[in-house]
Amino acid sequence: MLKQWVENKIITTEQSEKIKRFEQKKPSSSWAYLSILILGASVMGIGVISIIAANWNLTPPFVKLIVNFASLSLVAFGVYHSKLKGHLLRSESLLVLFIILCLASIGLISQVYHTGGHLYQALMFWSLITCVVPFISKKLFVPFIWSFGFFTGFSLTLAESPAVQEIIKMNHLVVAMLMPLICAVLIIIIKILLGEISLTRALRIWLIGGGILALMNAETGIYRIFRSIKYLDMYSFVPAYICVAFALVGIYKTDEFKKAQKIILLFTIICYLVPFHLLMFEVKSKFLMATFTILTMGGASIFFASRKYRRTFVFIITLIGIRFLFLYFQALGGLAYTGFGLIISGLIIIGSVVMWNKYRTRVANWAEGLI
Repeated sequence: MLKQWVENKIITTEQSEKIKRFEQKKPSSSWAYLSILILGASVMGIGVISIIAANWNLTPPFVKLIVNFASLSLVAFGVYHSKLKGHLLRSESLLVLFIILCLASIGLISQVYHTGGHLYQALMFWSLITCVVPFISKKLFVPFIWSFGFFTGFSLTLAESPAVQEIIKMNHLVVAMLMPLICAVLIIIIKILLGEISLTRALRIWLIGGGILALMNAETGIYRIFRSIKYLDMYSFVPAYICVAFALVGIYKTDEFKKAQKIILLFTIICYLVPFHLLMFEVKSKFLMATFTILTMGGASIFFASRKYRRTFVFIITLIGIRFLFLYFQALGGLAYTGFGLIISGLIIIGSVVMWNKYRTRVANWAEGLI
């Protein structure tokens, strides 16, 4: 690129050399390099577990516990030493190994003392004892793993724990709807207290992914007999309402957001909640559900565009295009699957992709300027 810029007289040769020298001094942030280090740390963690497992019956319980806590202490010291010396990638790899060993430790202690328990209890306890780790991490991978374990454990807790069954009634739709809202609340709290960190980036990924999966769950609920949906009532949505209340207060109190951004977030949250309430009232309109799915993603895309998250904007707009394509097939029904229908559908797909590839930068610039 520098060569092209010099040839087209955008920058001078002297400026090109200065840019090269500046970039060469910056530390490497290769995803491939980091991924290999993390893979190696993960394999080491599995290896430790395998050695213990292979000699399980021959090893006295106190030896198992000593080896376990010695390994944890050694890895924790490695993280501290690496951060002290400024070795970012090494410390990130060791953090991955540390959280894997913490989860293995829970299983080991449970086995030694015959405590038993459920998977959701182990995951929630693991999330609690490692909750500081994602704040220490400077990269995305460790917070991503931690948030995956936390949300998996929390989802299973809502679905299986006797303490919340009366509220959730073991309904997967309520659990799916609730996860992105909890994610949004956590993002707002962390941003208010600490600003933008790696954990907020990881949670934003789960927010978008979880929200899309929840809307898909709501839409596919129409195609099922209302066996699980019949348990839905206003009482089931109380946790969601509490999360929404916290989120709205946080959004209102956040000076970082403009007034228009706050309004578009309110609009997005309302559109997100509507499909689940339609199911509660047994409204079986596929097109109404699709409309609110598209409105939710549209509101989210405009908000992310206004925050200059261009990749996120492009990703959500692409999903909206795919949803419109499915809506087209739904509208035409069997006609869309005939010979002429498939030809027309293929032309629409090709035309849409060509147009999007040509004008996506303009669309992104336009969306960024809306708010």
